[in-house]
Amino acid sequence: MTNKNLFSRAGLVLLALAFVALTILSTLVMRGWRIDLTENQLYSLSDGTERIVGRLSEPVHLYLFFSDEESKSQPELQGLRTYAQRVRELLQEYERIGNGKIVFTLVDPVPFSEDEDRAAQYGLQAVPVADRKIYFGLVGSNSVDEKEIIPFLQPDKEQTLEYDVSRMLTKLNRSEPPKVGLLSGMQVNGGFDMMSRQPRPAWMVFEQIKQLFTVEEIKSDATSLPADLNLLIVVQPKGLSESLRYAIDQYVLNGGKLMLFTDPFAEMDRMGGGMDNPFPQVMPGDDLNSLLKAWGVKVDMNQVLLDADNALAIQATQGGNPVRHLGLLGLDGNAAGHSLTAGLEMINIGSAGVIETLPEAKTTITPVLVSGNHSMLVERSKFEFLPDPSTLQKDFVSADKAQTIAAQLTGVASSAFDQAPEGSTGEHRKDAVEGGIQVLLVADTDVLSDRFWVQVQDFFGQRIAQPFADNGNFVFNSVEQFADSPDLIGLRSRGRFARPFDKLDELRRDAEVKFRNQEETLQQRLSETEQKLSDLQKRMNESGVVTLSPQEEQALRDFQSEKLRIRKELRDVQHQLNRDIEALGTKLKLINIALVPLLLIALATFIALSRRNLRARKARD
Repeated sequence: MTNKNLFSRAGLVLLALAFVALTILSTLVMRGWRIDLTENQLYSLSDGTERIVGRLSEPVHLYLFFSDEESKSQPELQGLRTYAQRVRELLQEYERIGNGKIVFTLVDPVPFSEDEDRAAQYGLQAVPVADRKIYFGLVGSNSVDEKEIIPFLQPDKEQTLEYDVSRMLTKLNRSEPPKVGLLSGMQVNGGFDMMSRQPRPAWMVFEQIKQLFTVEEIKSDATSLPADLNLLIVVQPKGLSESLRYAIDQYVLNGGKLMLFTDPFAEMDRMGGGMDNPFPQVMPGDDLNSLLKAWGVKVDMNQVLLDADNALAIQATQGGNPVRHLGLLGLDGNAAGHSLTAGLEMINIGSAGVIETLPEAKTTITPVLVSGNHSMLVERSKFEFLPDPSTLQKDFVSADKAQTIAAQLTGVASSAFDQAPEGSTGEHRKDAVEGGIQVLLVADTDVLSDRFWVQVQDFFGQRIAQPFADNGNFVFNSVEQFADSPDLIGLRSRGRFARPFDKLDELRRDAEVKFRNQEETLQQRLSETEQKLSDLQKRMNESGVVTLSPQEEQALRDFQSEKLRIRKELRDVQHQLNRDIEALGTKLKLINIALVPLLLIALATFIALSRRNLRARKARD
């Protein structure tokens, strides 16, 4: 054996030992380190979390209960174990930035132990797997032994994990929750469904608001508002008394914060959501326009918004093809550039109204939700009986401008009342306090209803929300911005980054316009034929024989040929739409699958060649 071979083998052994040593060293020294290379820093604690942790006035203990020993031998739980590791690392990051204000403890509740008894006492949910029970919950407590509990940490809710933990810290750090008043003309807190003859649960958005705030319900026949409200939420009020409208007016002018949801055609009212009479004589919310006018805006309760840019596809008939409903919209939360909707991808609304700014307005009106530019307003009567939503496309003519669906009203405003109504108490305020009014106006109520944003499932006796849109995040952001700290907003908005295919939507919209125009041409020609056939029937003799002139026979033959040609063109339009979409999809796949790796290979080749050339030049020198 030559020395050269000996040194080569020794060198390989040394390299192997060095690799093992570096691996062990990096595991020990860099444990818990994370390099977040994702867009928008999905796996890093946000600035809002750091502010929440920085405001902690006393130590908070976080106990993560996870059945580590029981889950080791269960292959089907490897995904849960991986998620548990990520949760542990996140909580350790909370502990690190807490500088002693957060104490994290990992607990393994093995069977028949005191830790298992503690888990059961806290109300953590044990999920049966095979013949074992698996705990995976989080408990937070403060110095006065108040507790906040997440019974089971579901992996499919990982995107809201930081929000859930930071919300827990927020609740443990305050002496009492903010007080929210709720005035609604709809059964948002649950009730009885007259159509199904079944009880209705509370809408999930209000059920979750109650987890953070003290909610006091206000009856529609009240004459005043509760004292010490941090926020007033008003939803589709009906027949408010003058005294209650005056109370709302004075509450806003005295610095009270208001979230107002009003709707020219509330879908949930039509589905048994709380209206005894589905076609009321008094338009819901119409009496509020006296207040809105004083704040510089108006919502026409007879006009409903159509939007070709954001229309959602629905199954109009059983077994039929999906149809785009121009009145049911999926809005981009980032379109208006407002902080309440920043990072929110899809906010679903139904048959909404439009907020108009009045010429005499002195208030600052800032759009929060806006439509696309291909929009128009139609009479609400078109929605009373609408078996086929595709008919909305027939007479659609774009106004070529974006409409405001939700807006924040701030600044200067005056009272809608010249004087206080009889029986009212307190000094009459004519103008807003210094700093102005704080109102969020939304011209839609369906944004709040479950069917537009969330699926609610029963999980071992608990109602679990599985959102498919960002409606809840929009409402929670607004409530927290107005009633409490805005720091939770950025946390909840993180983690969902679907990319809309704008080009595909444009292709589909253009094809629909072309399809609709040619369809109208065909319908017109069919009408002409029916008229001709009607004229021929009048000329039919008693024997049932119809005598046609050569010109009439040729006209009918020409129309039959023309009808077949137009039908073929209609099919070609749809086929071309599909071909364009497939071609664009193929290009995107080629870019993602082939082009990016090829670019990386080319870059690596360039670097390798550059290094070889550099070594060659050094060798020559």
